[in-house]
Amino acid sequence: MTLADHDAERSVLASVLLHRADVQAATYARLAGVVRAEHFDDARHAAMWEAMGAIVTAGRPVDSVTLTAALRTMKREHAVGGVAYFREVARSVAQDVTFTEAHAERVLSLAQRRIALAAADAHRARLLAGEDVGASVARMERESRDGIAAQRDL
Repeated sequence: MTLADHDAERSVLASVLLHRADVQAATYARLAGVVRAEHFDDARHAAMWEAMGAIVTAGRPVDSVTLTAALRTMKREHAVGGVAYFREVARSVAQDVTFTEAHAERVLSLAQRRIALAAADAHRARLLAGEDVGASVARMERESRDGIAAQRDL
């Protein structure tokens, strides 16, 4: 199983980009109730989501101009790829906007799996370093539980 779904991530982004300005804030708020920037596997998508949040919070419409300006302010404009990538995001999933909440849930679920696997990797490293099995298992369970709970607690 792959631990990322970049199409679902793009769908979440496109749903804000493609809505009319008068409903963008509500769309963003609804989806932000499910996902945060750190849930996105693709760093470009995380930067775009964070920038969209800043734009919506400022009460401005999200479009290529405001998104570029916000990313520039965050010093991440070049990492995302600019307007050409925004258009690619919008084109690649325009037909899927109606399923966006399900896509946001998938983005969150995969982020939680990445957290659990990171805890398991740390557990493996501790065992190889000679840590007590019981202590390492307890720590792995705690790290997984706390990390996943933190991802849910918006």
